Amino acid sequence: MRKISATIITYNEEDNIERCLKSLDFADEIIVVDSGSKDKTIEIAKKYTDKIYFKDFNGYGEQKNYAASMARNDLIFSIDADEEVSDDLKKYLLENLEVVFSKGFSAIAVPRRTYYLGKFIKNSGWYPDYKVRIYDKNKCYWDNKKVHEALNCEGKVFYVPKGKDLYHYSYKNISDHINKVNKYTSLFASENKDMGFISISFKLLMKPMLKFFKMYFLKYGFLEGYRGFIIAIIGSFYEFLKYAKILERRINVKNIF
Repeated sequence: MRKISATIITYNEEDNIERCLKSLDFADEIIVVDSGSKDKTIEIAKKYTDKIYFKDFNGYGEQKNYAASMARNDLIFSIDADEEVSDDLKKYLLENLEVVFSKGFSAIAVPRRTYYLGKFIKNSGWYPDYKVRIYDKNKCYWDNKKVHEALNCEGKVFYVPKGKDLYHYSYKNISDHINKVNKYTSLFASENKDMGFISISFKLLMKPMLKFFKMYFLKYGFLEGYRGFIIAIIGSFYEFLKYAKILERRINVKNIF
């Protein structure tokens, strides 16, 4: 198999990082770029790699590009600390990685399955949730968005079949889910603060309702029981907060307390 460098950006990931690192035993090297963790993230990472670097956080895309620049191989597996390579995905990559890139593809997207409230979710629009995770760093680079960064590639992207999954342990509980919604909506608002008032108002009214309908009904969230309902409600709230926070910036609300 072609040599591959795994890259991970971290900040206070002691609850996730070891599971992620254990699943990368097929990688030729592991690069960790940390932005000032205060927990045991670095201590744990040192058990698996000595290639640990520190960089102040200035956006996810910038961190990931820096991590790729520190890798000695052209082929990069960019994995988040709360993800884990399943045995099925690992086996598939070991058997097919060389073939895929020899056919001119510049990146590989993998199906991601999220673990939520004690179960892997199949519906609600959360699966297969394809993410480009493996790429040739000479042909691809991350954009500079502070949230929901994307990988820009010159060539074609190969899609791994469903069932060969990357596991995602994004939310420890509902409180953690809400905290991340608050974080990402604030980042979204900071990047879209110049959006027009009419556009903000329309999206604030319509997007939350449409999001719930899509996740719960069109994407069969109801088949997930109470989990599907919670996912759809929080998904709707996420849409509401994005535009409510932009509106807050536009009307320049002052904190009088």
